[in-house]
Amino acid sequence: MYKAKRVSEIDDNLTGEQNDGVKNFIHRLSKEMRGIDFHYRSKNSSWVFMEDQPYCMGWIAFGDYRDTGKGIENYVVYSHTIRNMKYSSGHSDQHYMAMALHLKNGVKNAKRYLKNFTMFDIANETLSSVRQRFSSERFKVRQDADDKKNKMFTSTAMYREMEHLVNTDYAFLDPAFGQQVKDYITSQQEKKVSEAKHLNLHLIKVYEKLGEQHFDVMQINDANKVYKLRPDEFSPELMKTYSNVTLPQALAGKLSVVNILSQDQYVEDVGYAVGDGIYYVSL
Repeated sequence: MYKAKRVSEIDDNLTGEQNDGVKNFIHRLSKEMRGIDFHYRSKNSSWVFMEDQPYCMGWIAFGDYRDTGKGIENYVVYSHTIRNMKYSSGHSDQHYMAMALHLKNGVKNAKRYLKNFTMFDIANETLSSVRQRFSSERFKVRQDADDKKNKMFTSTAMYREMEHLVNTDYAFLDPAFGQQVKDYITSQQEKKVSEAKHLNLHLIKVYEKLGEQHFDVMQINDANKVYKLRPDEFSPELMKTYSNVTLPQALAGKLSVVNILSQDQYVEDVGYAVGDGIYYVSL
């Protein structure tokens, strides 16, 4: 699995001397790729990123990164855009590496593969967290309803009779038991509503452009059923960019609430704060 790195999670305190191959690699790329920055990852490697982006483009290295370990040093690029089929398993780090014996080819690989995360990349990296929170909420409601049922009712017929009594404003001889029945009926109704819910989301990336706030918005319907978003299967109509003036009021309202959540916090029917200017809004 590809190991994405948030720019905000780079350890500024982690520094050290790097080998000459990495230094030469950084020097050449600094001249040929505008706007990129580097940070120490290890003595053999450096993170590559842009300051205004949430995720690193990847990392570059000089060393022996082949799984055979033959001691042959290469100029290495690690990126989410690489699929090295010599290492077919997506669980292998080498599957996401391009290697070259010569610096000029290493630079060529870096210019080809080091890209900022698109909205599709961000969605595929983060959507599983929202799905898990959504499923967890469904489970809590279902478990609560089932627990109440197991404590009180032994048959569907009994439930129907009790529901009828509640709906006819029957006065229970034992008020405490009557309240338990009412709580259970309510829990069953909430369970039905919960199970009928769909996770319809808008992934929103907030950023500054020319001194004005902009919003890249991707609409993801039935996100609880989505495990991989593919650009060729995604309708362009579901991807839009707005300014402060053009952002729809419904999105702006929900975004103002999600914006005050702490990172990795999820609120049912509101949204999820990914962090670094990235949010999911439920609509």
